[in-house]
Amino acid sequence: MVNQPLPYMIKFFRKIRQRLLTENKFSKYLLYAVGEIFLVVIGILIALQINTWNQERKDRTSERLFLTQMKVELEGDIHALDSELKKCKAQLPKIEKLITVLYAEEVEMADFNKSFLDFINTSWYPISYGANPATYEEMKSSGKLGVIKNKELRNSIVILYGNLIKTEKYIIEAGTFGRTWVENLAIGRGAAKFMDYQKDTFAKHIKPEDVFELYQYKEEIINEAGNENWDVYELTPIMQKQLKELYKVVQQIENELNTSH
Repeated sequence: MVNQPLPYMIKFFRKIRQRLLTENKFSKYLLYAVGEIFLVVIGILIALQINTWNQERKDRTSERLFLTQMKVELEGDIHALDSELKKCKAQLPKIEKLITVLYAEEVEMADFNKSFLDFINTSWYPISYGANPATYEEMKSSGKLGVIKNKELRNSIVILYGNLIKTEKYIIEAGTFGRTWVENLAIGRGAAKFMDYQKDTFAKHIKPEDVFELYQYKEEIINEAGNENWDVYELTPIMQKQLKELYKVVQQIENELNTSH
């Protein structure tokens, strides 16, 4: 649009130039020639500047859309990770209670049954977590990370998603091992029929003595509970640290969106 007047102006200068040459007014011809060149240069600079402004406007629009979507995804990650952290915290006292009961010199049937069932029912559902890096991956693959103008925010986002991948991998590995240990008891030793999800099927046929028969696998249960306990203790600070970083970056994004509004 900006370049449209230029051909007409150049045509106008060309006519003047031709007339001056015809009239043999060389000095004035040079003056008009310089003016013509100056006009072209100014026109090009203006066009370039407007193109730069347009690109900047597009980049800021893209940045806002990307950051808004990323904020939604990270808030989902916070909710998912916080839920798994609460699951960890719920498991810890039950694991510790079972281990305490098993190490007692004399074990009451009621104490063992309750602590064992509490443990296996909470540990049956493994800790799991899957990050949602959709927007980040889209920006990275399309080379759009650069539209995030705030360098500090951009660096924080890149570091965050690198850490999320590591956290996700660690949680999945720990959850997989934990599930294997619990399955050894639930399926391998027949404890599954005593669990809550099987109540409707087996409850009326089960006696306290049936559950207490599992006490014969005391050493195995201690080993399984100890492994589960170790995983939960390891995971808890990792998840807490990751949540803290998530909250921080979400706040940075919110600040940027409010500033650029």
